[in-house]
Amino acid sequence: MTRWKKMVVCAVAAALLLPGSGLMAAETMSIGEVVAESLRSNPAVAGAEAELAAAKETLTSARADRLPSLSAGYTWTDYNRAPIQKSGAGDIPVGYKEQSGWDIQLVQPLFSGYALKSAHELARLGVDAEELNRMETLQQLTLSVRQACHRLLLAERLLTVANDEVASLTDHKRVALLNHEQGLIPRNDLLKSEVALAEAVQNRDRAESEKEKARIAINRLLNREPSSPLALKDVHAPPIWAQSGEELEELAVSRRPMVTLLRLGLRQADLGEAMAKSGYYPKVDLVGRYGKHGDAPFPDENEFTHTDSASVTLQASWTLWNWGKTGAGAAEKAQRKRAVQAVLTDAEAAVRQDVQNTLLDRSVALKNIATAEQSREQALENWRITKVQYDQQVATSTEVIDARSYQTSADSNYYQALYAYMDSLAVLDYATGKPAGSSMLGDSSN
Repeated sequence: MTRWKKMVVCAVAAALLLPGSGLMAAETMSIGEVVAESLRSNPAVAGAEAELAAAKETLTSARADRLPSLSAGYTWTDYNRAPIQKSGAGDIPVGYKEQSGWDIQLVQPLFSGYALKSAHELARLGVDAEELNRMETLQQLTLSVRQACHRLLLAERLLTVANDEVASLTDHKRVALLNHEQGLIPRNDLLKSEVALAEAVQNRDRAESEKEKARIAINRLLNREPSSPLALKDVHAPPIWAQSGEELEELAVSRRPMVTLLRLGLRQADLGEAMAKSGYYPKVDLVGRYGKHGDAPFPDENEFTHTDSASVTLQASWTLWNWGKTGAGAAEKAQRKRAVQAVLTDAEAAVRQDVQNTLLDRSVALKNIATAEQSREQALENWRITKVQYDQQVATSTEVIDARSYQTSADSNYYQALYAYMDSLAVLDYATGKPAGSSMLGDSSN
């Protein structure tokens, strides 16, 4: 080994072993651990939590509208001449040329035609709605992460299959070259082995690229740098769920956030209609006021009237005619409630359909797993027999290449069926509204 080659080997070894190196092996994580980290770090979660916090502030604001409000005011006025009142006896001063005053006012809403109460209830339902949106975000993220992990695990499996194919065809090319040199096979048989090997190398390169893409996709969901190392534990195929399709449908209808959100929308529509109808009623407030007026910036005396004054006022206002605006607003809310009801009916049917579709996908995946397992065994035995026959010169290079292709296809089909089954379980968890972060079937390492 030349000196520069030794230096390169040492540098690579140091990069692999030094702490903090980007080439260090990543800690192996289970799918459940990846999901848990994504629920902590994904920006979509932070956005949903911010929307929930905003809704809670809206509720605080709506609650405050029903409570007494305290306000204070200050005025200062400089007239060009002092105010007077004219009479037969002459001009009588009634105020200062420079006047100032301040007052404090307390207002308590007594009745608003149920508008304030409805607004408060709407704000409270708004908090519930944002909590449901947050739950939906978490469940969607959980599904996306699980499916991304399955894609990475599948890509790793397919890369292993591709590496095995390259190794097998490399060995076959070596044997074919020896046979050709000994005159046992024609040149075109050797060329076939070389072409097959080149195609296998290309397939392996594509498999490596797909694995890298899958890793980058998971890092994005984890809010990590694309180049961050990541290693996953593989999973066992879990048992079939015991629940019937009808039971899973009922779970979906009762737990899916989107359905619950629409039911909440019906209650919000009722409250919106009540708010619109509040225009039919008078609004009544109780107002308490205290103030002082005089000629000083903060007056203590007033020669013309009382220095201070206090009052309690009951004030009411009632819109008697507004060209049908109130009625139109109430009718609009009633129609929107009908629209929400229609969407809810369709949504319940849609989630039931989601469950049935996912159960069908799961069933197909299970059948494909069983078929692919049998096919793998047959392809492996065919590959073994064909290699022996080729060594004994009773099989051609084409037959060897075909046998290896059959095994590669059988292995690939098996892993694709296996992770399609895993995907169907993840989708079924989402379709039935399974809470995010709860334990997942199949999340145990081999």
